[in-house]
Amino acid sequence: MGSGLSPGEEAAMILLFLVSIILGILAMLIYGCYRLCCGEDYNTTRSNHGGSSGWLQSESRRSRVTVTIDLHEYSVRGALDALDREISRVRSDYSSFNLNIITGRGQHSPDGIARIKRAVMKHLDSEAIRWTSDTGNEGVITAFID
Repeated sequence: MGSGLSPGEEAAMILLFLVSIILGILAMLIYGCYRLCCGEDYNTTRSNHGGSSGWLQSESRRSRVTVTIDLHEYSVRGALDALDREISRVRSDYSSFNLNIITGRGQHSPDGIARIKRAVMKHLDSEAIRWTSDTGNEGVITAFID
C-alpha cells in the first residue's frame, strides 16, 4: 500500500521532518549556551582589566555573583574612580555581589608600598563596605557588596 502522497509531497514531508529535527537541535544548543552564560549550574567569573567595559557571568542565579576588577595599571585616584564606576555598574544589575579587587602588592612602586591597596581598603571602610585581604594573594582584596 502506498502512502497516497505524490513523490513531490513525500519529499516535502521528509524535508519538513529534517528541518524540524535541525531546529530542535539548534534550540538545544541555544539553551545550552544560555545556561552556560547565565544559568544555574555553571561556575564563571567576571574580568575587567583597564576600565569599566568588562564582561559578566554569574556563578549561579541563586548565589552571589563574583566580579573581578584589575587596578594594577591605575594611579591611586584613577583606581578609586574605576572602583566606584564598577561598583555602580554592577549594582545596577545585582543588589549584592562579591568584588575581587586586584590591587597588586606594590612591587612596582618606587618604595615597594602598595599604595593602591591601602587606598582601596581605606575607601571601602569609608563606604562601610565589608572586605577581606585574606584571599591567599596579598595583591587581592575581596569586598562584599550588600
